[in-house]
Amino acid sequence: MFRKSAKLTSVVAAMICVLLVTSSAFADTTTADKKKADAKSTTDKQPASTNKRPKNTTGKSTLQFGMTAEREAAALTFVRQYHPELEQLLVSLKERGNRGYSAAIRDLFKTSERLAAVKERNIDTYEYQLSAWKLKSRLQLLSVQIQMNPKSKKLRDELKSVLTQQVDLQVQHLQNEYKKANLRAKKVQEQIDQLVKNRDSLIKKQYSSIISPPAKTKTSSTASKEKTFKPKTTTPSKSSNTSTSKK
Repeated sequence: MFRKSAKLTSVVAAMICVLLVTSSAFADTTTADKKKADAKSTTDKQPASTNKRPKNTTGKSTLQFGMTAEREAAALTFVRQYHPELEQLLVSLKERGNRGYSAAIRDLFKTSERLAAVKERNIDTYEYQLSAWKLKSRLQLLSVQIQMNPKSKKLRDELKSVLTQQVDLQVQHLQNEYKKANLRAKKVQEQIDQLVKNRDSLIKKQYSSIISPPAKTKTSSTASKEKTFKPKTTTPSKSSNTSTSKK
């Protein structure tokens, strides 16, 4: 039993913060019935141990690390949408007053914010990273579940399925990156070909523009001004000619 417990602890310790927290939730769930039975037999005889973690019956958030209720709601919404099973465990931790709940919420909030920023820049990258996160989260959660239920064929089959999806997603992502790289390489090669083709003429043109710069010409605005101020010769009008002849 001690070896099994030590093995479970080492596995859980290797996981990310959120799943470190979920492992304790599984342990609490597994031994819940036993604790209830022990509590009934000892409540009247002995005072409650001061080391026991009180259950959070108020429904209030026990947030730490500068987290706010708004960020907590955003993190839970993100988990509810993409990993509902993880949300159930987080709710359980919150009800038990587990101190790791706040760390889990902080980690999930950062993940949701990072993905939102990626979505603004590139939708394809966002979809890939979101899918990768969902598979990784599910994979790590399955690892904990299998440690708690090592003989479960259903969990083993699901683990194999998730691992397959994870590898296939990576292959698809790399194939897309390869296509993009080929397109970029093709455009660069076209630019190289154009430069090589027009090499001599480009050199000659630039050389001439430096050695023999074109003569300065009057601008159109200057020419129009000169035209405006040019004196005009006036011809006598009909009326003036008539009056002169009468005299």
